[in-house]
Amino acid sequence: MGKLAHVVDVQNTKSIGEMLSQSQTNYSPVMVPAEVNGAKAGGFKAIIRPDINEVIGTVASRYRMNDHRAHLMALEPAVQSGMITPASVSMWDNGAVLAYQFRVSDLDAVIQGAHGKDMVSPLLTLAFAYGFPLSDSAFFADFRWFCKNQLGKVAELTKGCRVQHKGDVNSRYAELLGSRVKELGGELAGRYEAMRRMTGTTLQGRALVEYVGQVIQASQEDVERAWVAPKEECRGNAARIHEVIECHAVDDCNAPGTVYHAYNALTRWQSHHAGRNEATRTRSMLLGAGSNTAARAWETAARMVG
Repeated sequence: MGKLAHVVDVQNTKSIGEMLSQSQTNYSPVMVPAEVNGAKAGGFKAIIRPDINEVIGTVASRYRMNDHRAHLMALEPAVQSGMITPASVSMWDNGAVLAYQFRVSDLDAVIQGAHGKDMVSPLLTLAFAYGFPLSDSAFFADFRWFCKNQLGKVAELTKGCRVQHKGDVNSRYAELLGSRVKELGGELAGRYEAMRRMTGTTLQGRALVEYVGQVIQASQEDVERAWVAPKEECRGNAARIHEVIECHAVDDCNAPGTVYHAYNALTRWQSHHAGRNEATRTRSMLLGAGSNTAARAWETAARMVG
């Protein structure tokens, strides 16, 4: 993935239209015959972002493009009813890939720790891609939660919940979202209870290093190296373990020294420090391998507390 143009905070918007305008994505891409060196490229079409007149994708002529604006406008009743509220918009490569996030307030929860409370707010991610491998579907990617500014994965949509990029599916998004929110209400109740158990389970020292190593899929040799050697003498996953431990040291989690603290430190590292830069890190957390790392962090922590 290329350049991350920007991530826009849209929490102050009150409608889909305002969300689109504030994020500068209030346009509908158009398809035209593709050209190579001024000549028509038979069998291919270019996807144009009309407000800046730039190509954001090249696809086969049979490709049927879904319009992100049309799909999002179908969610306006859910925004007006308060079921979902706009949170953020991320854009790559001038709009070739877009990710819209919404808060689902009915699924919020409070996690009480020894030193106070954390608010957990699931976010719905709706991703669109024009002319990339992801372009065959525009889908509700998954629900994620923010504990303060720490991103972690809560619950994936099943394969059957994806809305395939074929035909007129606009009306199905709102229907799909409503049913999925109800399902998640039950799923998250169990996950929130596990979080509360995490706040009462200690995880420090060598056990903490082992946890981090398991989540980032480090070898036992890397774990041993990270345990006995300073960061300056470590490379690869051993150095990454040190990076997570540094996040752990400065994390302001309300249950210090616990499994909950370790989990939050790891998701903080994944969403703020891992990867080459902000562009790759953000895409990884929303759509790629970083999401898998966050899932392993959760699954491993949950097993520790039964």
